[in-house]
Amino acid sequence: MPLSILIADDHFPVRYGLEILTREVLGNNIQIDFANDFLGVINKIKEKKYDVLISDIIMPGMDCMAMMEQALEILPKLKIL
Repeated sequence: MPLSILIADDHFPVRYGLEILTREVLGNNIQIDFANDFLGVINKIKEKKYDVLISDIIMPGMDCMAMMEQALEILPKLKIL
């Protein structure tokens, strides 16, 4: 089963660059999804189990710490960068 990664940033060039870098390091046998705000992160992890969240710490939607607390309540084994 491929590694499932959620990349969250409110700037498209950053999301795109992180996708390229992640695929370069981990290969193409990974599943990458995107969110552009903290509410999007919470909605995505409610819908799907992710192994890793790569997130900006300043985005619209809510406080970063609140987002991480909610994310870990939903997916306790989620790794967050």
